[in-house]
Amino acid sequence: MKYLIKITLFTLLSILLMNCYEEEVSSRNYPRVKTLPVANITSSGATFKAEIIYRGGFDILNYGFVWSENENLTVENSNRVIYSENITSEHFSKVMNSSLEKDVFYFVRAFVETKDFIVYGEVVDFLSLGSNGPELIAFSPESGDLGDTISIEAQSFGRFENNIEVKIDNHKAKILDFQETELLVEVPQGLSTEFSNISVSSYGNVSTFEKQFKLTKPVVNNLSTTHLSFNEVFHIEGQHFTTKPNKVVAKFLAANGDVFISEIIAITEHQITTKVPDNVNAKEVEVVVVMNNFEVAAPEMINIKDPVFHSLSKESGKTLGRLTIKGENFSPISTNNHIEIDGYTAEIVKASNNEIIVIIPDPNLNHYSNRNVEVAIHVLDTETQSKGQFYITDKWFRLEDAPVKNTYRPVLIKTEGKVYVGLNSTSEFWSVNTTTLEWERLADFPGEDRDDGAGFYLDGEIYFGTGVVRPSNNVSDFWKYTIATNSWTQLNDFIGPERTKAVGFSIGSKGYISSGHQSSPGIYHHPYGDCWEYNPSTDTWIEIPSYGDLGELSGIDGYAHAGAVVINDVAYLGMGWNYHGCCGPDPERDSFLFQPHQGNKWTKLPQFPESRESRPLVFELNGQPYFYINENFYKYQGYWQYVETNFSTKLRNGIAFSNQQKGYVALGGGNAIWEFDPSQPD
Repeated sequence: MKYLIKITLFTLLSILLMNCYEEEVSSRNYPRVKTLPVANITSSGATFKAEIIYRGGFDILNYGFVWSENENLTVENSNRVIYSENITSEHFSKVMNSSLEKDVFYFVRAFVETKDFIVYGEVVDFLSLGSNGPELIAFSPESGDLGDTISIEAQSFGRFENNIEVKIDNHKAKILDFQETELLVEVPQGLSTEFSNISVSSYGNVSTFEKQFKLTKPVVNNLSTTHLSFNEVFHIEGQHFTTKPNKVVAKFLAANGDVFISEIIAITEHQITTKVPDNVNAKEVEVVVVMNNFEVAAPEMINIKDPVFHSLSKESGKTLGRLTIKGENFSPISTNNHIEIDGYTAEIVKASNNEIIVIIPDPNLNHYSNRNVEVAIHVLDTETQSKGQFYITDKWFRLEDAPVKNTYRPVLIKTEGKVYVGLNSTSEFWSVNTTTLEWERLADFPGEDRDDGAGFYLDGEIYFGTGVVRPSNNVSDFWKYTIATNSWTQLNDFIGPERTKAVGFSIGSKGYISSGHQSSPGIYHHPYGDCWEYNPSTDTWIEIPSYGDLGELSGIDGYAHAGAVVINDVAYLGMGWNYHGCCGPDPERDSFLFQPHQGNKWTKLPQFPESRESRPLVFELNGQPYFYINENFYKYQGYWQYVETNFSTKLRNGIAFSNQQKGYVALGGGNAIWEFDPSQPD
């Protein structure tokens, strides 16, 4: 619509000018030029046309067209095309196949220039459909180095540098000087291909030279010698070396990726004189010439020295113990030796020509890939693998970290062969295979993010709910996650009192929610000692007898943050926190057996023998429950037995699970996973 209005106004103005033209032409003694409508508007350009309607005997020195998005057009402020001869024809035109941007509204006017006048025609307008790129002529030189200057010639680049972009192999080239028909550009430092296209973009329209620019690539033929000492001078023989030392680097590459830069002493087109760097720490190194982003290696390697491995002092042992490596040609200077066990650096206690004593790396700091590990010996960066593997016999063994995001106090729900983790202050939900320890991100939880919810597993479904939505809004909504379809469904609300820090488990065909407490900001409420049974076939809850009904025999009136594990259809529950009014939580030492198949019977277990501080983590192994408490482990076998650990990571707010042979403790404010294998020697 805006375009049509402009055309209408322009037409009316043209009629008025035509009416007065006959009266004025004889009184004005200078040339007249008329801008004709733009023709042949295509995606390849447009044709500008003009008519000299009165010459007046003047010699026309220059003539042409100016155009711009601004209708105040002059030869000084607009794009222009200029012809420099005394035109004899009454008409002239220009097929403008560059410098036009697509879908842009342009103004055009013709002009003629005499010795004394520049006379413009009327302004016409048109909507551009685009054009070709600049009409390129040539570039020079046709080869060179990074940072060199290239001259690019064209019929016209237009008037304005900000509309021009030059690329060499898709790297933007800096424009050093701009003229309407010539550009000087710098070869980009990022260029790394031997042959590259040079393209010039004007108003978004691109032209590319058929001929390619050649970046000079060095050729390395050979080394003058391959057996050298530190700082010894040698020659790199080859071709096409630049004679500018600051544009050439000779570097030495060790097998482990270490790089050492050498000093360039002298350079010609065919020879680089350099020396072995004094900080080389490898027996064998590759010599590479770096020039113009090309890295060209010499065909020979430089060789310095060779270690020989004989044996390890033992084939198995525990982490943080000592291991002796025996062999030949070890460096007596410890820092020139590097020992890796499963890729982790071992501290060197002592080194001699024939023996290196190391400490097996701390598992709290290193995540071994498995218990069978390789010992690698590096002497001046030459590697010799051990013959056979060293076996780590720690009962507790740290594995690779878990990929989960929120590791603090996540919910853990156990199934056959998998456990499901997450849902604490996050909607993320994960599963981990208890045999392969492979993690999988599942569908996000659709309910409100909460802390300290509880759940259980029943027949292919995960059930989850309760908890607190911050700052302190206890909730009772309950949800079902269907494993087969990776989807969530909201169920009837949990009908017991709203609570957080409850414990969930399942036995047979029923699920259970027990314990927990209800909190308000700044207040610790009396905890719950009740127990609620869920029937998935009817989506209903009923309250059943609980440990809180044992009276004085119970010794407590409820728990929050209790631990629970089910073994042979019997639940072990306890070791929670007892909140007393406003006075804060007290860690309890009591636990109970719950036997639903014996009339929902609760039995109190012997009291835990030590004072405790942390939230318990529980798993089952070989028919016995293991409790992680106070950064230590205990198993219950009619009495409490201490299980020694060798890890210092605090996992008290994490998770615990097991398979048939091993137990696992993980997360709790970090991503660590520890494996417990009771079959390992003490």
